[in-house]
Amino acid sequence: RIHIVELTQAGDQLFLTLRGAAMAFDQRLRAGISDEDVAGLRDVLARLAGNAGAARSPPWAELAG
Repeated sequence: RIHIVELTQAGDQLFLTLRGAAMAFDQRLRAGISDEDVAGLRDVLARLAGNAGAARSPPWAELAG
């Protein structure tokens, strides 16, 4: 079976509208925040995610020792 899916003209217009709304929200969200601040936040979040993934035993296991 083959399914061919095409975006309609209304779908194209909706995509452009939603993209514009997302871009406007992103600008509003980042107002007053520098690119360096955003990069720093990404770094901290990546380290937190790495630290959370590195845990192999439950946090309370350390308390029992």
